[in-house]
Amino acid sequence: MRPTGFRGAAGAVTNASGKCPPNLSFPRKGIDVAKDKKAVRPDEVIPPEGGAGIQVRQLAVDAALMLPNLIKLLGRLLKDPRVPRRSKILLGVSFAYVLSPIDLLPEFIPVVGLLDDIFVVTYALNHLIERAGEEVVVEHWDGPQDLLGMIQSVLSTVTDVVPVRIRRMMGKLAGE
Repeated sequence: MRPTGFRGAAGAVTNASGKCPPNLSFPRKGIDVAKDKKAVRPDEVIPPEGGAGIQVRQLAVDAALMLPNLIKLLGRLLKDPRVPRRSKILLGVSFAYVLSPIDLLPEFIPVVGLLDDIFVVTYALNHLIERAGEEVVVEHWDGPQDLLGMIQSVLSTVTDVVPVRIRRMMGKLAGE
């Protein structure tokens, strides 16, 4: 039995069975690698079929599957008497802010116009989940636990990016 990686007579790398795995042959003499687009180089990373499109599609599917669980969690937290009333009010005020035509940053500015809305809502969501307590949140969560952890880390990261001025204003509304 030959060791894995043995170079056979045809210039191909063979596996333990002595056969060359598909698409792992090195260029043989007489083949111009620069012209041969199908030649596989040993240091080349082969992307999956479809490339980055699959990753974007999978991310969109994951987000769409997460959304119903997040909406159920928010609805249950808003009904739960163990969650502080001020946190519920803060979430309501943040949604009202998003729906109102008055903004800190006008919506007609392409990307920046939506940032204040995103900051306000994520801060309010993070505040509600933190104030509710881990056991209450886990009790109301229907989805996988690792997904809940990911949501909490994203919310806290975005909250850390929120400008201090907006955090102070939201903290005053929340009674901090």
